[in-house]
Amino acid sequence: KEAQIQGLIKTVPRLKAISTEEYPTPATRPANSALDCSKIAEVFGIQQPDWRIGLNDILKGWKKS
Repeated sequence: KEAQIQGLIKTVPRLKAISTEEYPTPATRPANSALDCSKIAEVFGIQQPDWRIGLNDILKGWKKS
């Protein structure tokens, strides 16, 4: 949706959610694979920004180039 707002694509792709069972893969996947950034925050005081902010920055860069 954000790429459409920034004029990079004309239409928003339609996505269909599927279960893990519907996407067979040889590797076993955890139910929650979110990256734990607590140690870098604890040791260095670095807080990870929300991924949407990074996505916006990348799309703006693509738009400029």
